[in-house]
Amino acid sequence: MKKQLQFLVKLSLVVAGILFFTGCFKDSCLKTYTIYRPVYKSLSEVRANMKGFTPEIIRQTGKLFTEGNYIFLSEPEKGIHVIDNSNPSNPKNISFIAVPGNEDLAVRGNYLYADSYSDMVVFDISNPSQIFAKKFLNNVFTDRNTYYYGGSTNPDSIRVLVDYIAKDTTTSCEIYSSWYGCSSCPVTLGFALAPVASKNNGNGNY
Repeated sequence: MKKQLQFLVKLSLVVAGILFFTGCFKDSCLKTYTIYRPVYKSLSEVRANMKGFTPEIIRQTGKLFTEGNYIFLSEPEKGIHVIDNSNPSNPKNISFIAVPGNEDLAVRGNYLYADSYSDMVVFDISNPSQIFAKKFLNNVFTDRNTYYYGGSTNPDSIRVLVDYIAKDTTTSCEIYSSWYGCSSCPVTLGFALAPVASKNNGNGNY
C-alpha cells in the first residue's frame, strides 16, 4: 500500500512537471510586429477641413489645371496645391487645399471642382488666399464607391478612415495567428492601407 502511494505521488509530480513545461514552451513563443490602429473622423469633421491652408511641400504630383495666373496641382489622395504663376520664372506655392481621396480637378470661373472619393466638392476660389468649400455632392463618381460603406445621409454619423497609428507590439504566437488575416479585428498587421472614406449614399443636400 505504501509503495502504491509513493508511486502515485511520483506519477502526479511527473504529470505536473510535464504540464508546467508544456505551458512554458507554449508561452515562450512570442512574435513582434507592427500593428496599425485606424483613426476615424466624422464626415462633417473631414469636410470642415476641406479649405485652403498654408502651403505644403509638394511630395507627389498628379493632375493640374491652369486658370489665369494660377496653377491648381493635385497631390493624389491628399489635396490640391495652389501656385501663383504670375511670374513664370518664379512660381509661388501659396496655398494647399485638403481634399482626401482627390484624383481629378477642373476650374470654371471662380469655382474649383474636385473629387473626394466618390463625392464632388465645389470650392469658391474667387480669393485664392481664402479658398473654402461651397457645396458637396454625394456619390457622383459611382466607380469609386468601393471606398464607402453604410447608407446614412447624416455626415455627423458617417465615419471616415483618415489615418493609421503604427505601434510595435510583442504578443504570443497564438494571438498573432488569430489576428493575421482577420478583417473584423481592431488592428491591421504588417502594413497600413491608404485612408478610405465611409460610404455615403445621400443625395448631396446637406
